Amino acid sequence: MIEKKTAIILGTNVNGLGVIRSLGRLGTDCMAVHAETVGDFALHSRYLKRHRQLTPEAKDSEILSALSDLSRETCDDKPVLIATTDRYSQFICRNQHALSDGFLYRSPSAELCDTFLDKWKTAQICARYGIRAPTTRCPQTSEEIEAVGAALDFPVIVKPRYTFDPSFPGKNVIASNVSELSALYRDHDIAGRAVVQEIVPSGDGDIIVVAAYSNSDGKVVASYSGRRIRQFRPDFGAACFAVSERHGELESLSRNFLDSIGYQGFSMLEFARSRDDGQEYFIELNARMTLSNQLFADAGVDLTQIAYLDLTGDDISQNVGGIRQKDGVYWLDFARDLGSFLAKRRQGKIGFTQWLLSIARARSFAYWRLSDPLPFFFGCLSLVRVNLEKLMSTYDREQQRASLIRK
Repeated sequence: MIEKKTAIILGTNVNGLGVIRSLGRLGTDCMAVHAETVGDFALHSRYLKRHRQLTPEAKDSEILSALSDLSRETCDDKPVLIATTDRYSQFICRNQHALSDGFLYRSPSAELCDTFLDKWKTAQICARYGIRAPTTRCPQTSEEIEAVGAALDFPVIVKPRYTFDPSFPGKNVIASNVSELSALYRDHDIAGRAVVQEIVPSGDGDIIVVAAYSNSDGKVVASYSGRRIRQFRPDFGAACFAVSERHGELESLSRNFLDSIGYQGFSMLEFARSRDDGQEYFIELNARMTLSNQLFADAGVDLTQIAYLDLTGDDISQNVGGIRQKDGVYWLDFARDLGSFLAKRRQGKIGFTQWLLSIARARSFAYWRLSDPLPFFFGCLSLVRVNLEKLMSTYDREQQRASLIRK
């Protein structure tokens, strides 16, 4: 067994909490750099020894400085570095030269990172490797916008090429016809900065994920697959109720794809199963550890531990060879799932009893862990506080309305 090295986790949201707990169970000292303002309950984990908080606007130089400070507080020459948010995975991609001498990490090349951040490049690499994906166009002229109508059936979804483009009008926009599409491009000047895609009729219960870890040779050494039963927002957004479930064909497809492009590090590939034709369409790849990583571990595929052991020089071949995913493990993020339930209930899509019976199956949890209970308790306090604030706000509005009526 190789001597344990300290791990520095970038991000202390629910993703970071799962990573910290996995490494803590190995006996690893964990530190963190974070900028969360809400949901940073991992700070209360008994496995987290130290942390540095940054502002949400912190520049790369400030993150590098915080990492250097934490590194000097360890006895290790090279701590392990793991990103748990898009922001930090992009930070590692951008700063590989500056990080390589002082930290152990695994990341795809800067070119591959950019490919999967840019939805147009993602569509092109999918076409090149025969990955089924929604038909996508990136019109840059009025003629190309008009031509979209011949290539795609309306309505279509318009997305920013780069997810975090602040100049794009919202996250996604639906255009019902060519006139609406042309007006959107004209009014917001997004030619070349947006993609237009066909809409895959999918959503809760039909989103399948394949998570993997690839070594320095660009080969997948372990993978997990499962399904999102509910998301928040409903049919979109992050998983809040999910189940481990083998999807062998998608796992094989994902492994072959990742191996072919020489991918390194964590990856999470998302597929939407069409309710029209039953086919799975590739939606996106996230180059980081993902939200429900505790489910991976509880289903027997602890990608965090596998990555850590690989980075610290352990021979993981024997351990990986014995991995067998356990299907039917349900994972719950209660706060988000409560929001999903309330929204779906308003739409008449789920009843209270049906929801209770579903979450009663959960055996893997975003925050609860008997051996590490404080993040759960602080999460409960936060949930109560937020709802009390909403109730008080509603009460104040009602009082103001009553006062006006009396006058």
